[in-house]
Amino acid sequence: MQDLIPTDPETIKEMAKAANQYFSEIAKSPLQEFGGLIADKVKYWRASLQLKQLEKLTKKIKEAGFKPKKLEMKPLFSYLEGISVEEDEQMQNTWADLMMNYVDPEVSLNLTVYPDILKQLSTPEIQALECLYFNDDFALTVAEETKLPDTIEIEICANLERLGLLKEEIEDTRTFNVTYSGELTTSSLGIVGGGKFKITAFGKEFVKACTRA
Repeated sequence: MQDLIPTDPETIKEMAKAANQYFSEIAKSPLQEFGGLIADKVKYWRASLQLKQLEKLTKKIKEAGFKPKKLEMKPLFSYLEGISVEEDEQMQNTWADLMMNYVDPEVSLNLTVYPDILKQLSTPEIQALECLYFNDDFALTVAEETKLPDTIEIEICANLERLGLLKEEIEDTRTFNVTYSGELTTSSLGIVGGGKFKITAFGKEFVKACTRA
């Protein structure tokens, strides 16, 4: 990969010019500093991924036939950071769908935190969320062996739970009698067991934001 890094400043300049052209369709603010960002902070392979995905997004917008909304730089900057290191095609498509929903005038998507969340996810994590999103009554069980379709790795589960996208199920509530100070009372105890997890309401909104109807 290091062999692909250009030393010719004109190559970098042309890449920055192309990126500015794509961004002019969806960005409110001018991107005079984008060329400097590439030249100073982003290596060639990251810039290439950015350019490729910007081109894909622009093409998708044109094919959809709508005039894109102009966005603030906050979600766009997170988008740039995310796609600059993303080589997996499924994740690239997820990024494109998310940004399509941001710029689609027919979609009301105003929460700007979604790109920051997507940057922290991998393809298996997106697949787990989609599995739960499209199967509302389904739950995933934490297990070391994850070959079965209803199991999930602990690392994936922990990250999704940390981001508020998954929650652990309370499997049952047990009622029992307790004698306290000579009086018999009835108490209930929620039992959390099995390591079963379901998607949260916020998780559903996130997957919806990353999915084109």
